[in-house]
Amino acid sequence: MRAHVQVVGISAGKLSLACDAPVWVTRLRFMEAELTRRLDEAGIECQGLRTRVVAGDAPPSRARRQAPELRADSSRALRDLAAHCTDERLGAALRRLASRGAASDRGQSYERADEKGDGE
Repeated sequence: MRAHVQVVGISAGKLSLACDAPVWVTRLRFMEAELTRRLDEAGIECQGLRTRVVAGDAPPSRARRQAPELRADSSRALRDLAAHCTDERLGAALRRLASRGAASDRGQSYERADEKGDGE
């Protein structure tokens, strides 16, 4: 059971547990009286359980937040770094991150202001 249930905490006298499947929530409900008795014997005041499923087929508890779009100069800098990176995995990760840049900026290389030939 330890591999499938995690203690989240105790709040307002209730022990909160996170389970990886609904079957463990059901099993814990049947064991609730025994668990609360054992916790009381150990000196931990517990008046009941709160259980929830955190993985599996259950819907996510909240909608995923869309990653913000990178600024154009940041996206160009990441692509430039990826082009010169000798580590293939790091280069691929940098290219994925750069793909979050502005759509109008994709495909351009990064050029620092002092390399533009402004004469300064």
